[in-house]
Amino acid sequence: MQKITKAVIPAAGFGTRFLPVTKSVCKEMLPIVDKPTLQYIVEEAVASGIQDILVITGRNKKIIEDFFDYTPELDALLEQEGFIQKSRGKEALVLNHEKVVFPVSGLTSFQELAQAEGYRTVTHVARLETVRGNRELMKALDVTKDDEVWRLYRVREIEGERVILDKDFLNRKYVPDLPEEAVQDSLYKYLEGELGLRIGFAQKEITAARATEEDRRYLDLGRNDIIIRVSSYVYLENGALFQHTESRHRWDRFRFVDFAKRSPK
Repeated sequence: MQKITKAVIPAAGFGTRFLPVTKSVCKEMLPIVDKPTLQYIVEEAVASGIQDILVITGRNKKIIEDFFDYTPELDALLEQEGFIQKSRGKEALVLNHEKVVFPVSGLTSFQELAQAEGYRTVTHVARLETVRGNRELMKALDVTKDDEVWRLYRVREIEGERVILDKDFLNRKYVPDLPEEAVQDSLYKYLEGELGLRIGFAQKEITAARATEEDRRYLDLGRNDIIIRVSSYVYLENGALFQHTESRHRWDRFRFVDFAKRSPK
């Protein structure tokens, strides 16, 4: 069966059944909640696989043409305000403007943040294993080639979108066991509550980077090609370095905030 890819929408009538309002606004552009009626029809056609849409209008229906036309001034304003991202030769990407507030200062776990803000979240454990002899981890955690390190990857889903890849590396000297059910819930809850570790402070670095193939495999990036990387070195109260974390965030879903206080001279 041949796939239908074209649609014709007749929209040239006078809208007499809706008079007198249709003397100033054509029937197809009357709003239902926050969208014109015609937009619902077009969106349903596109969702059904339609690629070419022909709208038949009359001489008094220029408002329909204007609605679906390209408006450079409006696009420039929306891009400036962070509502869309434009790429040469491609359609503008509509960004989710409701961003998650991510505190930079403090050692707040993902579960603590999600509960405080009331987000609907899911954590997927993508990797949980021990490794040794990895040069990068030996340098990051100041361990020898014979020391074992936990490698933990977790994908964070917020409101149905996978937007964070948390890569945790923990010195097994301080974390001898790491059950999957514990990291599925809250890593710090397990470390402090079950193992009795006293987590003290962290050194953090925030940078922007190009998304890697690994990022695209785990996250819902779409056309986003930039991620925000938060690298943390976490120490116990006695000064021992026990954890290195690389948290990779989809840039358009987060605002990174800090509290600053001016010290008296």
